[in-house]
Amino acid sequence: MRQLDEKEKYLDIVCAQVRWKHAHGVIRKELGDHIEDQAAAYAAEGVPEQEATYRAICSMGDPEEVGMAYAACFRPKRQWGMVCLIVLTVLLGIGIRLAMGGIFGWRSVAALVFGCGCTALFCCLNLYDLAQRAWFARALFVVFLLAVALELGGTYVRHAAAFLPLLFAGAVYSLRGKGLPALIACAAALTAVTWVLMARWSMRNYLYAVGILTGCLFAAVLAALAGAFGRRRFLASGVLICCAAVSAAAVVFSNAYRMQEFVKILLPVEGRTMLSLTPGLCTVRDVVNGARMIGRGTVAAIADAQGTAPVNGSDLSLNSYLLTQVLYRWGWLAAAAASAVPLGFVSLALVRALRLKSLLGRMLAGAVSAFFAAQTLIYCAANFGLLGGLPLSLPLLAGGELALALNFAMAGALIALFRMDGLHADRIPKLSKRLRVRLEWV
Repeated sequence: MRQLDEKEKYLDIVCAQVRWKHAHGVIRKELGDHIEDQAAAYAAEGVPEQEATYRAICSMGDPEEVGMAYAACFRPKRQWGMVCLIVLTVLLGIGIRLAMGGIFGWRSVAALVFGCGCTALFCCLNLYDLAQRAWFARALFVVFLLAVALELGGTYVRHAAAFLPLLFAGAVYSLRGKGLPALIACAAALTAVTWVLMARWSMRNYLYAVGILTGCLFAAVLAALAGAFGRRRFLASGVLICCAAVSAAAVVFSNAYRMQEFVKILLPVEGRTMLSLTPGLCTVRDVVNGARMIGRGTVAAIADAQGTAPVNGSDLSLNSYLLTQVLYRWGWLAAAAASAVPLGFVSLALVRALRLKSLLGRMLAGAVSAFFAAQTLIYCAANFGLLGGLPLSLPLLAGGELALALNFAMAGALIALFRMDGLHADRIPKLSKRLRVRLEWV
């Protein structure tokens, strides 16, 4: 007991010199293991246990000097580039709305304030520690998936499904090193997510569901390419991609209505979407065809909306078709400039995510970045007439109040993951003897 007290006292003094509290757990484990190993070496030479522990602690050096050395190594990485891009994107969205004569109601202001609070909260979370707890990661993913499947909470849970890629990445990470059973479990989870998002949800939310599925699949492929499911990395990646594609195709083409609506998404001419412009109602294709390089486009209002999918209300039209509005009012150059800011944010996030040292960090940040990338590309494609359907949000620039707040939270999660890069190392769990002989997939 005395040796334990001396060891803990030494570690407390060391950690007191390190201001970054998230690093304390790593320091205590690393330095504690060194002390135990050194004490075991002294004990092997015949030194009594109490004396061996005392010598091991003394061999570590002065605790204040050791703590200062750790403080110089363990510092959060500043993310001013990501923060500036986020601020620029938000200000651009506000500026475009104001330039179009939009009015910010109390709900929009509350969503913006709440979103900033979510970003600050998630920046302070240690997502590595949460995801490293295997039982917690799996249980949270299953519970949340059931809530989304049962649509508990309606619109709120449907929007909160944006967290599914993050939870899915944590659950898949907990399966690493278990070979073929882990690959089967990951494929089953992908199938379950596909069924929940595409069979339970309406066609109105299909483009949003595709973004969530993209984030989940990207995290699974990153795990497979890192060897989490065995040495056959490319085969495992192909199996997961085929599983997601076959599951999505089975859900869509097994129902005539879904298949018909899916065709309208891929072929915008088949299902024209009406949006509100100054002359009246107009289709996205008409705006694109009549757009100019600079200046207001030339389109005629459509009085007959029969056989179309009208977007009711100017707010919804402005949220879901902000780039189309910019294209109509100011031309292609303005629309390209407005698109470049969120695309730049997404590109930087993907590059930074793939450069993280930890597999867990790459999976978590990759899932969020892929979700952002899918949202951005789908929004741009729908706004420029390449896709039909209703894009729900453009990350941090356009969307409803709930979507805006959730995107702020996910951006905060990205910043937290980037700040703590290098703080956590991946450890492959040991296989049990029963699994090692027959079920290891190598």
